[in-house]
Amino acid sequence: MSITKTLFAVLVSLALVLPFPANAQPEFTPSTSKGADPPGRSVRMALGGLGGGLIGLGVGAGLGANLARNDQHEFSGLAEAFYIGSTIGAIGLGAGVHIGNERRGNSLAVMGSSLAVGAVGVATMVETDEPIVLPVTIVAQLLVAIAVEKHTARDDSRQAVAPRTRSTTVDLWTPSGAAGFLVRHSF
Repeated sequence: MSITKTLFAVLVSLALVLPFPANAQPEFTPSTSKGADPPGRSVRMALGGLGGGLIGLGVGAGLGANLARNDQHEFSGLAEAFYIGSTIGAIGLGAGVHIGNERRGNSLAVMGSSLAVGAVGVATMVETDEPIVLPVTIVAQLLVAIAVEKHTARDDSRQAVAPRTRSTTVDLWTPSGAAGFLVRHSF
């Protein structure tokens, strides 16, 4: 499989995963309008994703390396370290994007989409043996995770409504000079 077919496969998988409606057009709105991203939120999500991915890759590679040691304590499993590292790195990337967005979206959807794109990328890399697939996969994971996080994020423009609780208020009243009180319950 050539590099062109590999990149085409990655782009097609991105098009299938991204949650955009068919009639989506870019809309430029001021940051104070409903549903707009505050400045810097996308940068925080990208940095969080890269940090989470690196931490996950390191932890996963260490775990894979320890699992691949044989009885003589010789390292024999670079492939195991890579596969486990890339899997946990994909989950870490999704978690980093989610935390970078202050946990507004659906964490399972973000981590799952990052893991799915990572699996397609690793499978493509194994099949084609092309090294360019790895950076393309990482960028694709980051873009898909950010898109899913934004798509599933709750709307911050809605006003927070206090939950209705049972409370008691006491009003003092004095009809014709007599002291008394009235108890009201609000539910």
